[in-house]
Amino acid sequence: MKVRGFSLVELLITIAIMGILAAILLPTLARIRESARRANCANNLRQWGLVFKMFASESKQGRYPNHQPDEGAPIAPSSPTWPKVSGPAGIEVFADYMSDPAIGLCPSSLADHPDCWAPGCGPYKASFFAPLGNFAPTGQFFPLDGEEIATWGGVSETPFFGTRRYMKGSHDLVRRVFCSFDYGYLNRLVKAEWVSNITDNALMARALVSDTTTKPMGGILSLGDDQADTVKVTLSFGQIEVPFIREGIERMLITDVNNPAASSRAQSVIPVIWDTTKQDGEWVSQNPISMYNHVPGGANILYMDGHVQFVKYPAPMTQETWPLATISLDRRAIGKSPGWAW
Repeated sequence: MKVRGFSLVELLITIAIMGILAAILLPTLARIRESARRANCANNLRQWGLVFKMFASESKQGRYPNHQPDEGAPIAPSSPTWPKVSGPAGIEVFADYMSDPAIGLCPSSLADHPDCWAPGCGPYKASFFAPLGNFAPTGQFFPLDGEEIATWGGVSETPFFGTRRYMKGSHDLVRRVFCSFDYGYLNRLVKAEWVSNITDNALMARALVSDTTTKPMGGILSLGDDQADTVKVTLSFGQIEVPFIREGIERMLITDVNNPAASSRAQSVIPVIWDTTKQDGEWVSQNPISMYNHVPGGANILYMDGHVQFVKYPAPMTQETWPLATISLDRRAIGKSPGWAW
């Protein structure tokens, strides 16, 4: 009996059908994978919520952790956005309130991440533990002196949640950028009406998270610089005082004092930590709309009460979603040059 094989036409038709099926299924599979990563990211934020609550239960006045002392200004005058807000101070939360620093990473982020998570990796590696010192223009690393080290409790390196630069060798002149924290953390209560104006939004960002003074470690802040109960900021409508987030601060948002559920609802509209829009491991150099961790463009936001919500861009300028409003993320897209005077 003669066995008949596929003809060329039948083979081409089969290949075409397989190609059509792949074109239909692959985007669906990609969306499923991204949905799983987004859920994992939201779970990381919930764990941070527990860290903050535990920290607040033992801290003075129920305060949340200080910002991570950052290497350089997290919001420079040329930055069009808030994404360089650094994380909580590693020296305060690790390892007393958390044991896995990887919860600072978003599974969907494309940023370069640490190669080493243990102490003692040295200054020439992308390490979660940041050596305390400065790189000379020649590439050589110089540790802080004894007096400066004493301000850090006598340690020579610190757990670091944020964006950091390093050199791969003592004669390397190229500073690489990596992120050990893919989220933005804000330990101050910001009201939406304070940042609804583009100029006020930029002034608030700079006042809360910029370092304008020269500090050890190439601009690194000492924890004491972040501990004032309030920060005075002069905006277009006058001077305001921005309070530290602590248990009970939600009362500032309560308008109906006779409503027993008002306090819990107020905590549910205070953003504390959210997905950064920065994902390529470099400084802001492109339109940040195209640089979200998640697709469709948006971010998970953790609120003070511990719940996490995914918010799409562009978000309305409300108390719950101001971090993802247009003027908070993309000032260049609405006609403001990143070099304008603040």
